[in-house]
Amino acid sequence: NVVFYRGLGIGRLLKITETKSSILPYSIFVTGTMIFSSFFAWGAGFLPIPITLWRALEPLIYLLCVLAVLGIFVIIWKNNSKTKHLKFRGVVIPAAINYTVLGTVLLVACSYYSWVKFLGLAFGSGIGFTLAAILVYYGKKHLEQLDIPEAFRGLPSQLIYIGILSLAIYG
Repeated sequence: NVVFYRGLGIGRLLKITETKSSILPYSIFVTGTMIFSSFFAWGAGFLPIPITLWRALEPLIYLLCVLAVLGIFVIIWKNNSKTKHLKFRGVVIPAAINYTVLGTVLLVACSYYSWVKFLGLAFGSGIGFTLAAILVYYGKKHLEQLDIPEAFRGLPSQLIYIGILSLAIYG
């Protein structure tokens, strides 16, 4: 619901659902980035910064939290296994800069949740993203089997499907 309700990540979602094998690694990176970035953003709320300066720098601080997590992940992958790093190189950066991650970090930071609640929201958002990706993948496969007019094949039918799916989830 996080993905569809906010209308975030649809383009990337369509891209990763082209192959079934790309859904799980991408979703794991999105979930991990959400959890750790939310933790940093939650901690940043305790910095002794005047409120007027904080409001001006807030988006930059949250983006820096996400980029810090991305940097940590890249350092860990480079040091552990070069082949694994190369295999997931195309997944790591788009997963970290995903709109769902940024939206979750902003929601966690602005809601002033306890650490248990922000962890639950970040983890739940990651699971929701994974389920949404799976639904879109199987929906795309089903749409390919239908007799759809030429003008609606491909992206138009996928966007209509995602729109109806988002209304069903929101309802």
